[in-house]
Amino acid sequence: MIFVDSETVGLCGPAILLQYAENDNEITFYHFWKRSVQESLELIEWLMNYKDGLIFFNAVFDHFQLCKIYTMFLLAKNKDKVPDIEEMKSVEKEARDGPCLKPYSIFDVFLHARKTSFQSTMERKDIVVRRVPTTLAFQLCNELNKRIPLKDIYFARKKDRKRWEVVDTPQNEWKNVVLKFAASSGLKALAVDALGVPPEEILYYSDFDRGLPKVHELHYRPFGGNWPRIIQQYIDHWWEADREKNVAYKYAANDIIYLRELYKYFESPPMNDNDSVLACLVAAVRWKGYNLDIKKIHDLRKRLANLIREDPFDPNHIPSAPIQAKAYIAQAMEPAERIIFENNGSTKKVILKEIIEGDGPAAERAQNVVRVRDAKYKIMLLDKLLQAGRFHADLKIIGTLSGRMGGGSGKTGINPQGIPREKEIRECFTFATEGYTLCGGDEESFEVALAAAKYGDPGLTEVLSKCWKCGYQYKIGEFLLERCPECGEKDSRTKLHALYGMKLFPGMTYEEVRKDKGKYTRAKSCVFSKIYGGDWQTMVQKYGISEHEARMADYKFNQDYPEIEKARKKTQGMFQSMSQPEGLGTKVVWKEPVDKIESMLGFPRYFTLENMICKALFDLAEHIPSTWRDVKIPVTRKDRVQMVSGAVQSALFACAFNIQAQNMRAAENHTIQSTGAQITKSIQVEIWKHQPVGINPWIVAPLNVHDEIITPVKKGYEDLVKQTVLEKNESYRELISLICINWKIGLSDWGEK
Repeated sequence: MIFVDSETVGLCGPAILLQYAENDNEITFYHFWKRSVQESLELIEWLMNYKDGLIFFNAVFDHFQLCKIYTMFLLAKNKDKVPDIEEMKSVEKEARDGPCLKPYSIFDVFLHARKTSFQSTMERKDIVVRRVPTTLAFQLCNELNKRIPLKDIYFARKKDRKRWEVVDTPQNEWKNVVLKFAASSGLKALAVDALGVPPEEILYYSDFDRGLPKVHELHYRPFGGNWPRIIQQYIDHWWEADREKNVAYKYAANDIIYLRELYKYFESPPMNDNDSVLACLVAAVRWKGYNLDIKKIHDLRKRLANLIREDPFDPNHIPSAPIQAKAYIAQAMEPAERIIFENNGSTKKVILKEIIEGDGPAAERAQNVVRVRDAKYKIMLLDKLLQAGRFHADLKIIGTLSGRMGGGSGKTGINPQGIPREKEIRECFTFATEGYTLCGGDEESFEVALAAAKYGDPGLTEVLSKCWKCGYQYKIGEFLLERCPECGEKDSRTKLHALYGMKLFPGMTYEEVRKDKGKYTRAKSCVFSKIYGGDWQTMVQKYGISEHEARMADYKFNQDYPEIEKARKKTQGMFQSMSQPEGLGTKVVWKEPVDKIESMLGFPRYFTLENMICKALFDLAEHIPSTWRDVKIPVTRKDRVQMVSGAVQSALFACAFNIQAQNMRAAENHTIQSTGAQITKSIQVEIWKHQPVGINPWIVAPLNVHDEIITPVKKGYEDLVKQTVLEKNESYRELISLICINWKIGLSDWGEK
């Protein structure tokens, strides 16, 4: 196998250096701009066809670089010479139309680490002990830092590496004690933590990059930028590093050494797991980009711009900035309502939605602000697409703890997961070019099908495969029929959302709930809330359901489908470390929770870190230091007078119970979301198998966004791809009896799917 890494001009500019080592052999430094174009092409072709496999750390980046440099060099007029910078600049944009690069065999150590206990280094929220009396806040902070041993890897991106910190609150008598994570799952952080490399021996790019000019680039437009003007300095820098064997050389060599050792540390896992394969797919597709309807984008942008009047003196101007929007909305409120809104309200979307649900001019103004903000967001997206001329989808292969894909490069990229679902936006994405057919689809009621499989309630599975009108029992091959074979009713398979809506809104029939868009949407939200660990209280707080109706709906649903509540309680019990058997306000009892849960297909979600912190908070709350108890200062916390030590104890328990509640919800969510992600990814990988290994013309270029897959398919392959999709989907039938994918051939755009 070959261990591969690259050094580049920025994140989108061309590769300068390729470091690689075959098995345990010496590391080779290959300088793309010092060797002939032909030599570079042959090297990359050798890598793509290397049967024992390529090992990367973050193949989404390095394979993108190989795709870009190969397709650029392929357009060089004289391949026997070193590449000419000006010529490469002129062909860079055109190079996107080059062939597809697909390695014969691939493994990504970075992605593998995210399936192990190192998953805890992914992005996570701060842990906050709220409303701690100022008198004891700093003592508590010191105590938590002593009691909870946390590895440096969780703070590797912080210069000060601080753990718990005291943070001010608006009330002087209270502080928050906060654990702010800044974890790194990078190669060097793993080398320190897993391989035991002394931190002082780690070299960083910042140790030697002084003097190299800054790169200006845009991730949504991975060509252009200022690389042609500055690349020569990068070429010289790495060439000198190789000859002098200096700090930069050691930095580049260490990346291969650490990569090789980490692969062994993880016990040399097998090649071509789905995530590694997808990393190379996403990289190749990102460079190529997807086709857009530029005229539709211009037309839509013009319509959206008409909604926005930027001149603040224009009488029809609607402000969108928080301060101005707040004043604009407040002007239309009644005096009492205005005081509350001005003092406590914000203009976040969730707050504006509450105002919109009311009556009167304030609701209208809130709706105006939402509409203008939405238009501005869409214009920003459209402008990026126009600048790039194509949709360069940027994705993280394991972007969440459930294993789902996530958005890639932040502010300067385009996150496919965040593209609005409205038809006016999605019809701008045509994807396929001449000679290709757009195909795609998504799973029908996927989360409901997964939930039914998870809960294992036969009654629920049976009712969801029936015609709501005549009771006809659909057979597996009939799930996509538009009409009931028995009574002819359109779209007649029973919808769980409408079924639940009948319980939420007593007196309404199934058909009435389906026709009432507002109530159906609220019922749908309540169903998803229940699937993902919510209860009747969630319905009251989030969706405006009365307490009586929420309680009754929940009770009746559990009566009809008892296995659901049993399954939920079983999962919750696995992660309920603390309880109060004698009731609220009595002694808290600890029980060891489990440290991980797996999806129905085996993807793990680890809770080791959360459980360890939760136990430390519990232990401290149970045994408050005596010196704290000696501080006889009363405070009022949540309408209850306590001594400061008692208030600290309450704050600790509250934080621990909050962590426990988050764990329980995450565990409940994981079994559904992660299973869905794995199925969608596996179908995407099966489609990708139609693309030949090595370097060849494009056959397929699948994109996975949430639970849907869309792909251009070379003409003549449409039926083969559809058969592949249906067969792969069917392979999960034994596990998920209601699984059914709606796959279409010959779409005109993304909106038609």
